[in-house]
Amino acid sequence: MKIFTIFFFAFFALSNLGLSQIDSSKNESLFQPRFNSVQLEGATLFLFISSVGIAADFDFIRSNNYKHLSIGVRVGYEFCDKMLAIDFQGDKSRSIAFEDLNLYSRVTLEYKVIRLDTYFGFNFHMVNNHTRAFEEVKKDKKFYPKGGFDFKIKLFKNVFGLFIKANYSGAESFGGLGAFIGYGNEK
Repeated sequence: MKIFTIFFFAFFALSNLGLSQIDSSKNESLFQPRFNSVQLEGATLFLFISSVGIAADFDFIRSNNYKHLSIGVRVGYEFCDKMLAIDFQGDKSRSIAFEDLNLYSRVTLEYKVIRLDTYFGFNFHMVNNHTRAFEEVKKDKKFYPKGGFDFKIKLFKNVFGLFIKANYSGAESFGGLGAFIGYGNEK
């Protein structure tokens, strides 16, 4: 629960940082809905974890004066396959393959070659295969709270780059390094 508190405060700190930069005397509209980006991500996360996902971001709030900040939602899908541990005493392994359908509130800070997304919301977690010591474990399908961040370095405009990712969920948490391809609107 501590990690959710950290995500919550980071999320609103980033929101307030950007919104405090807005000059209200210019009577600008903050509500500017638009499509922001779509990305396909693939990652090898901490050696024994592989993840593939697709996500789309939609903005609701942007400032004309502070164009690097946007607040919106992210919808996405992730597939993850984890070999969680090796039990050296019994020579047993534990693995899990799962899918997540995600719906997040999102705060994005974006500059020319870097982008930081922090998000918090819910996911529908579906366990496809879970083995513990070569025994099948009950498959699970539930809603869980989930939060995290992506830090992206764009190598070719908004089309290709590298990222660092961390997700914390009530079901399964993971993080690591990977690459993305996609399309994004220019700020």
